[in-house]
Amino acid sequence: MSEPSLLYLSRADVESLAIGIGEVIEVVEDALREHGAGASVMPPKTRLTPDAKRYYSAMPAVLPTYGVASVKWNAIFSANPGRGLPFVVGLIILNDDATGLPIAVLDSTWDTAWRTAAASAVSARHLLGRELSTLGVYGCGVQGRTHAEAMLAAFPSLRRVRAFDSSPDSLSRYTEDVSERLGLEVVPCREPAEVVTGAEVVVTATPTTVRSEVLEHAWLSPGQLVVSIDYDCYWRPGSLNLLDAIFTDDAAQFEKGHNYGYYPGYTGTPRSLPEVVAGKDPGRESPDQIIATFNAGIAVEDTATARLIHRRAEEVGKGTRLPL
Repeated sequence: MSEPSLLYLSRADVESLAIGIGEVIEVVEDALREHGAGASVMPPKTRLTPDAKRYYSAMPAVLPTYGVASVKWNAIFSANPGRGLPFVVGLIILNDDATGLPIAVLDSTWDTAWRTAAASAVSARHLLGRELSTLGVYGCGVQGRTHAEAMLAAFPSLRRVRAFDSSPDSLSRYTEDVSERLGLEVVPCREPAEVVTGAEVVVTATPTTVRSEVLEHAWLSPGQLVVSIDYDCYWRPGSLNLLDAIFTDDAAQFEKGHNYGYYPGYTGTPRSLPEVVAGKDPGRESPDQIIATFNAGIAVEDTATARLIHRRAEEVGKGTRLPL
């Protein structure tokens, strides 16, 4: 028997694999379906907060059907972009669920960026109930870009992005990048309220370390879906109670977010997005409902995406083999 070893994959290794967003959407949808069917093991993420501008999170999960487990250790630092570093950095340890042995350690930056956008695309597939032609985006950083690409992959009907960022420079760079790279019309918005005009889906992708509290329920129109990946940081307090339905990627994690100070004043109980994907919840119940889903990002998505990355790296011979 050969000595146990694991594959180390740097950020450059992971990026060089050129995995398509369509592939990530597929594995994330499968992971959400497994979670909704009760076939995964996953506690809510643990969050360590030294101060209001940075925190660490630990996210473990087991996907027995796929024979893997993982834990992601991330750091979220508001000051990093100003240092030329990613806002989110970290590592994932991937284990073989048959033996418990670690089989890979990989940079989590790419995984986090793309599985988050993939989960939002899956959310829109199951909760929008119609074609998507105009996407509204708050926050023109990495997630603003990955979300435009993921939504286009899930909805080839997408033609336009209405975007807003508090930084004019970020908005300008986003407009140029998304229009040239994806061939979409990008409408830069001067005021936040302009983003939702005519948008079937609106994504809030602002820093989770800053409470902007801008988005008002009164701006929204019948049939719209809002996907928030920044907890409720972009929502005006009290707005959540006015929505027709609220979903979340994990109820226990949503409740833990409540304990961290997010969703103040919300008195309802969110429904489960994974149960919608698994066919246990009907999701949207009428075309006119104004719906929001609060996707904080869950570990089964990381596990499934890390498995995809590991398999592709093994196929093409990428990474560095290390002894245990």
